[in-house]
Amino acid sequence: MGNLPTNDTLPIRLNNLQSLPGTIVPEYPVITYPQSAAYGDAISNGFFYRGTAIPGLYGKFVFGDITTGRLFCCNWEDMLAAQDGVASTTAAMQPVIFVWDDPNDSPDAGVKSFDRFYGIVEDGYDFRGGPDSDLPGAATISGGRADIRLAVDAAGELYVTSKSDGMIRSLGTVFVTQPVDRLLAPGVSTTFTASAAAASTPTYRWQRRASENAAWTDLSNNPVFSGVTTATLSLNAPGYEYNGSRFRAVATCSGAEAFSLGAALDLRFIPDAWLTTYFNATEKADAAISGDLADPDWDGLVNLLEYAFDFDPEKDSSAVAPKAERVGANVRLIFPVPHASTMNYTVQKSTDLVTWSTSGVTLSTAAGKTTATVPISAAPNAYLRILVLPK
Repeated sequence: MGNLPTNDTLPIRLNNLQSLPGTIVPEYPVITYPQSAAYGDAISNGFFYRGTAIPGLYGKFVFGDITTGRLFCCNWEDMLAAQDGVASTTAAMQPVIFVWDDPNDSPDAGVKSFDRFYGIVEDGYDFRGGPDSDLPGAATISGGRADIRLAVDAAGELYVTSKSDGMIRSLGTVFVTQPVDRLLAPGVSTTFTASAAAASTPTYRWQRRASENAAWTDLSNNPVFSGVTTATLSLNAPGYEYNGSRFRAVATCSGAEAFSLGAALDLRFIPDAWLTTYFNATEKADAAISGDLADPDWDGLVNLLEYAFDFDPEKDSSAVAPKAERVGANVRLIFPVPHASTMNYTVQKSTDLVTWSTSGVTLSTAAGKTTATVPISAAPNAYLRILVLPK
């Protein structure tokens, strides 16, 4: 970049002959590159990458050069830092190197590494019978034009379109079939299926996340799970302990991994008759509203607890929820047990909210209510909770 003028302003042009009063101070770009063989002729569009197919690009701004088909990326933090009002300050940019296996070459050369789309587009152009010796159009650096633009889908995955050979190519291993949520009764078998499109045939493995804050862990074939290294994961009569789990597929191609979206397993213990009392057909089909672990009225009690205590899941039940009270030398907790024949009601205590046990807790049941009693002397700083599980 050359030296800037002392008065770094621009006139406000109305047309080629007229200017409006006043001037404006120009905004300088945060990303620039020269017209050279290492870069290209003209910047195309770009996107911040939010997909899962290419973890190394997540959160980076990915863009390309129209004629050469080169791809680059920048960190958001570097772009933000370059917005300092100084024209010479620009963000560092890195080239994106990728691999591709030409589906039309013979003999098959296998997967090769590329630093630009120009050669890929030229192969596609030639295969389709393009008449030019290289690529159509004209450009200072590349000669012909790959003519690429970037696009993004609803899952945040990137695609490169090239007008010269009329193609749309996914950038990385992309899941074309995502696993979908399952809502079913405990003990009912089901499957999750995913499939990925990649330069070569991908391999698969399945992972499970037991709860929202848990880590994803690889699955092994066992009496409950089978097909853990295929595109379809089968669950054989999963028990209620798997309720609320999420499952995702990991596809590996040419050493690169891509992750599918996570799909939820919602096991519904609550009887349909009770759900019908409070939810319409659409709400019953939506686990986020009527699932055992859903809390549609935002009162802190999930539907399974509302059912366990015979509360209304669409009204705030916090005022009538079981509460501990001091009675003499004891702490007492009284709660209804309307479904004792099908559910286990257990009271546990803890001093650290990490380790829970029933030690020192005495239970008695009468007239459809259970009373839990804990001597204060045995646990002066204890917490109590009610654990409700299907039998």
